[in-house]
Amino acid sequence: MNTVGKLISLLLLIGIFGWPANVCAQADFYKGKTITVYIGTTPGALYDQWGRILAMHISKHIPGKPDIVVQNMPGAGHVIAANYVYKTTKPDGLSLIGSIVPTLYFNQLVGRKEAQYDWSKFVWIGSPVQGESQMYMRADTPYKTMEEQRASALRSAGNIGFGLLSAEAFRRGDRDEI
Repeated sequence: MNTVGKLISLLLLIGIFGWPANVCAQADFYKGKTITVYIGTTPGALYDQWGRILAMHISKHIPGKPDIVVQNMPGAGHVIAANYVYKTTKPDGLSLIGSIVPTLYFNQLVGRKEAQYDWSKFVWIGSPVQGESQMYMRADTPYKTMEEQRASALRSAGNIGFGLLSAEAFRRGDRDEI
């Protein structure tokens, strides 16, 4: 057998015998453990339902089939849940944000003091929906850039906020949904 053939055989043997050990190590890690899924809304809300659907099905896709517990942490437009997971839980694979509003990064972007998380440090697995978000400001505001708006928000100690408007409500001209 030539050198290339020996190398391929060696790699195949390592792959065949090394792979089950890796899978078993993952199974051993999660076996007998509990994953907590944190949800930033009250029970029954749409984001709660998405988080609970995730909780019902995710265990069968994780080696070791850990137990799954759902914990609702409503308040402040999902900020309480995001702050809790970022500041309190360990990054050990046993805490998940089951569902928070995807535009939550705006709080950090505009410098709101309530956002005590770094959005870029969250690791995303997936989302039950895909959608677009956009930020807009009225033409008569004094801000022309995001930096100007952020500086103003910091000076005014949180008196500037933002709202969310669904695409359908925007098409209808329904501003009550903000």
